[in-house]
Formats: sequence, C-alpha cells, structure tokens
Amino acid sequence: MLRKIKSHLAVLLMLALAFTLLIPAPVQAASKKRPAKVTVTSVKTSGTNKVVIKWRKAKYATNYRIYWKQAGTKKWRTLATVKSNRTSYTHKSNSKAKLIGGKKYVYTVRAYNRYGRKWGAYNSKGKTVTIPAVPGKVNITQTNATSSRNVTITWDKTSNATSYRVFYKKSGAKKWITVANVSASKNSYTHSNNKKTPLVAGSKYVYTVRAYNKTSRKWGAYNTKGVVVTVPKKNAPVPTQPTKPTAVPTQKPKPTTPVIPSPAPEDTPDISGPTSTPTPVPVKPTEAPKPTATPAPVKVSNVTVNPATVKLTSKGQTTQLSAIVLPSNAENKSIVWSTSNASVATVDNNGVVTAVANGNATITAAALDGSGKYAECSVVVEIPKENNQVVELAGGAHKELGPTKSLFPEITDFSQVTFDIQDPNHIIEVSGFSSNKRSASVGFTGLRIGSATIIAKYGNKTLQRHTINVTSNWDEYIGYVNWRKQIESQIWTSGMSVKEKCDAAKEYIKTNFTYKLGYCQGVLIYEDKMCDCIGASNIMGDFAKDINCTVGYVNMGTDTVYTYLSDAVSAGGNHIFTVIQMNGAWESYDAQPQHN
Repeated sequence: MLRKIKSHLAVLLMLALAFTLLIPAPVQAASKKRPAKVTVTSVKTSGTNKVVIKWRKAKYATNYRIYWKQAGTKKWRTLATVKSNRTSYTHKSNSKAKLIGGKKYVYTVRAYNRYGRKWGAYNSKGKTVTIPAVPGKVNITQTNATSSRNVTITWDKTSNATSYRVFYKKSGAKKWITVANVSASKNSYTHSNNKKTPLVAGSKYVYTVRAYNKTSRKWGAYNTKGVVVTVPKKNAPVPTQPTKPTAVPTQKPKPTTPVIPSPAPEDTPDISGPTSTPTPVPVKPTEAPKPTATPAPVKVSNVTVNPATVKLTSKGQTTQLSAIVLPSNAENKSIVWSTSNASVATVDNNGVVTAVANGNATITAAALDGSGKYAECSVVVEIPKENNQVVELAGGAHKELGPTKSLFPEITDFSQVTFDIQDPNHIIEVSGFSSNKRSASVGFTGLRIGSATIIAKYGNKTLQRHTINVTSNWDEYIGYVNWRKQIESQIWTSGMSVKEKCDAAKEYIKTNFTYKLGYCQGVLIYEDKMCDCIGASNIMGDFAKDINCTVGYVNMGTDTVYTYLSDAVSAGGNHIFTVIQMNGAWESYDAQPQHN
C-alpha cells in the first residue's frame, strides 16, 4: 500500500514539473518587463469614413493603445485601447473622432504592460493616410431648350468638386451618354447638336450632372431620374418678300389718248386712270410684310443684389435677398444663387439665405444668359448662444479655443484678451496662451473625469464662457500622479517645512534621473527616469503644486517668469528652470540632472 502511495506521489510531482515547464517564459519571468516598440504595418482607408490600422504584436504587451491626430498638429489623441490579442483596429468616423474628406490623419500604436505598469516605445512620426474627398450630389436648377439645336443646363455648385460631367439620353433610353466635362468654376453648359451627341427637333431628352474629385478619384451622387427637356421643332422658314406686281404704277402715267371730259362708259373698265390702282387678291401688296433680319438677343448688362450686406444672429435665421437685372428688355433675366461657404450660410433658388454657424459667407446672384454679370451679398453670422458652449474632451486629448475676428470684429487687439481658468479639481492641464491679429486662444489637455470653466474676456466684457467636460481619465496622467504621490511619501515627512519639501523634491530629481535631451513632459517620462531642463522643471513644478505652492517657469534667455511651462519654452533661450514663491519672493529650483 505504501509503495502505491509513493508511486502516485511521484507521478503527481512529474506532472507538476511538466506543467511548470510548459508555462511560457514571459509569464514566468518577464511579465513585468517593458513592452517592445509597436510596428504599425499599414494604415488604409475603407470607404470614405473608416480607417483600418494594423500592427505587429509586441513582446510583453497586455494592451495596445491607438493614437491619432490630424496631420500638421502636435498633440496625439487617444483613439482606443484594445487587448493584446488584437493586431488591428477600425477607426469609424464619429462626433468625437470625426474623419473629414480630403484631410490627412496620422496614426500610431503603443504597447502597455499592466503587470509592470509600463509603456513601450512608439513611432512618434506615425503613419499618414488621406481620407477620400467625396463630392456632394449635384442639384440641377434649370434646363432650357433655346432652339432646335441647343439645350442649356444649369446646376448648383457642390462641395469637393474639381470638375463636373454632363450626361444625357433620349427619353426612354437606359444608357447615359457623356456630353461634356466642365470645370468646377462653372455651373452651366450649353449642349449643341453634333454627330456624337445629336439633338433631334421635337424629341425629349433627359439630362443629369455628376461631380468628380480628381485627387480622391471619387464621383459624387447624382439625380438618377434626371431632368427632362423637349427640344422644339424647327422654326417655319422666314417668309420671303412677295414680288411686286408689274402693273402697279409708281407714278402717274401719261395718257396715251386725249382726255375725254365726259365719264367713261360704265361697261368699259378703266385701266389707265391714275386713281384706281389694281389690287392683287387676297392681300394688298402694300400690306405684305417685308422680311427683316432677326435682331440679336439683348444681354444682361448689370445685376444688383439687395441688401448688399446681411448679419444673422441665430442658427436657422433666414433673410430674403432680391436681385435686380438690367436692362428690363433683356431676353433671359434668369439668375442662379450660390454660396461661398455652405457651412456658414446657405441660399435656395429663390434667394432665401439661412444661417448655419458663425463665420462669413458670400452669396452670389449670377445671370444665366452667358453675359458673365453677377452681384454679391456679404453675410456675417454671429450666434451669441454659441458663446456659451459645452466642450466634451476625452482624457489625454488636447484642444484650443478662444475668440476670433469673425465672431468679434470690434476687437482691435487680441493680445488684450484674457482667460479666466476655473479648475479647482485640476481636471485640465493648461499648456499656454497665444494671440495674433485675428484671434486669441488657450490650449489645454484633459486629465481626468470632471468639469472646468474657461472664460474669455476683453477688458470688462465677457466674450465666451466654455464648460469643459472631461469624459474619461487619462491613464498616463493618473499613473504619473500615483507615482508622484508614492515618491512624496518616501521623501517627505509631516514635520518638514514647504522649503524643505521643495529641496527634497529637487534632490530626488537630480539624483534619480539622468540627463537626456528631448525628454520634456513629466507625464510620459517618470518611468524612464530621464529628462532635460524642461522635463525637470515640469516635474519639479508638479511636486511644488502638490503642496499648494505658486509656481513659475523662467526662460534664461528672457529672464522672465512665466505661469505656464509652454510659454517659457516658446520664448526661446537655452535653459528653463522652476521658481517657487516663498514668503512673497521667488525661490529658484534648477532640478536638471548633470550631463553625461
């Protein structure tokens, strides 16, 4: 019996050993290691509103985070986080991550190890893809058969079009036939009878127009039913001038016989009397119309739009424009209305303008007779209710906002615009302010779930009030905060003064970090323990803010104290350090590690 027990135990031990050997090495010994750098293999569009990102698996990864940004911008935005069994992700356009046709976007992927709470390296340049620009559907506004040989088609210009193609077919036919390709600058075309695309007098034809974008090689939608027009029958020939009777005297003939004073006999027709002009039957020659040359059609000489300027102050507000066409006897006084910016204001075929969003647009009334005459109305849309906006921002996402010249034309100096940041719970991180001749803005990044308020002012006047709702936590930032709290518990004691705590923080950075140029953001570098003067200032300032100190940043090139680190960096110079206010004076803290 004892031998059997020993035998069973030996078998169990052998199985346990075998099972242990079967466990992958990464799980046993390397589960907390930093993940490898992710290689993005492809970024491709799928239709007009999707992008498919693919990558290779990275060693020691438990998750992948996909980032994106519009080409030309600096800040990466978090798109999604997926598990390590995934090697692809499809970005579908939505309200928070909208893809716009014709724009370029950049994508990158970073690996994360949740056991070691470590991020891997990533391709900082990313891979770029262009979203196809799809033209809008063309709306045909008018078709005119001006003769038995000509048909003129007019349409509204549409977005993203680089050219238009005009099609036609005989009524009842199935196949569309190309008539012509037209430049995007035009919105009308006259189809003249020819061998390839003939017009038969008295027949019905159907026309449609389709927009094309040569960059994306995409066609827009079109009216599949088309617009029907009847080509008139040939005009009757112009009547020729009747031949004048030879018997009609043009002047009083001389009598061939002596004048007889008495009346002529009644039964003898008078053929020589000057007062009795023979009259052809049934039409008198004097009443026959003389053929005249067809007068040239009168062209439009001038177009005027009333009013010439319009200001709209609410979304959906409308106003009626009128067009005066001269001269009054112009053969074709028809006009077509168009807008330069449909995202700001639209206009219908009757000249009714509708406000869409803040900005400027030009409404044009153009003559259709080929004269090239047109008139314009300048439209300014200023919607006050948009001055009090709610902005939703994902954690880790960056945004800039502020007043512009189009919204506040009365502002002459945008450098005088100030921003009041109300953020007691540190929901956002303000990166700095900027201004130019036409705008002022504040940049900020979402940190964690919560709300903050940003108020833009010009003197005593409130221009804009924005409520910033951060909808998710920025995991990298939360990790950075937790790391900082952990270090503070190690280097600070309850009996320390503020200065002693700041001194300890400085000493920790200089001792535990090594110098590396370009490591400038504390939220990303704390695990690597490498930084330059910018990164050291960032971390030093955050340590000081944790004990409610007033913090500034000094650019040695300007010797000026800046409230925000980005402003100090933007000022130029070759070195940045932190200053902390103590007892009403600035105390310098240069925490940069020694160069190697």
